[in-house]
Amino acid sequence: MNYASKKEQIRIYVGKFFRNFLNEKGWVSLIGALIIPFLACAVAGKEAFSAESATRTVAFILVSACIWIGIFNSLTVVCKEREIIKHEYRAGLDLSAYVAAHMIFQGFLALAETVIVSAVTFAAYHENISHIGKGGSLSVFRFAGLFVTFLLAIYAADMLGILVSSIVKKSETAMAVMPFILVLQLVFAGNIPLSENLDSVSYLTLSRWGYNAMLDLADTSLRSGWFIKEAAVRFPTCWIALILFTALYAILSRTFLKRIDRDVR
Repeated sequence: MNYASKKEQIRIYVGKFFRNFLNEKGWVSLIGALIIPFLACAVAGKEAFSAESATRTVAFILVSACIWIGIFNSLTVVCKEREIIKHEYRAGLDLSAYVAAHMIFQGFLALAETVIVSAVTFAAYHENISHIGKGGSLSVFRFAGLFVTFLLAIYAADMLGILVSSIVKKSETAMAVMPFILVLQLVFAGNIPLSENLDSVSYLTLSRWGYNAMLDLADTSLRSGWFIKEAAVRFPTCWIALILFTALYAILSRTFLKRIDRDVR
């Protein structure tokens, strides 16, 4: 690594991550991206994207599923090779290149999982989604919007997993922390009433932005009986928030990894 440029280090690590994915049967994780949305659609029933209760249910479950899928993609990837990273860092590894390589690989993985989640969702609700609002040409826009929402939610959760994996030193610790992270995402998604203070805190979670984006794409503001408060947060704002969270997690991951030289184990 001493003589490799930053660009070359990124290329080397991206290749390594893809080889590990194939050799360690990482593709098995794609099965979860198929099963979870299938169960979500089964629970929500046929009324999602046409009836309030069912739409709220499927939006909450699908966003939660995206976050679950994303975090588990990367939760232990850094801490599993922490000793290797330490030695290579001392030999000239650029931690920015290392994090960037993870971002590239996880981006491909998130895209593949998004295709699966979207395919299941669209297969189950394509007729309902096509008739939202004015329907017609707007249906293509809504399908694309939901696809982007799934992708950004999975990818942001992916980078949250990288951040946790960069902070802790052992895979066991990462797995122990995981339930608390998921509970926070579920509680603050916005699907249950919260006090004003807690409602403000909820905007620090990925689930809230993903959930709001789905509600807006479901055209909740045009339906009687829907809560306007959630629909007031438009999906472009939600997408920007998810992108900013992704960038923040990447920067923090590099920052915490710089402390790797202080490991005493």
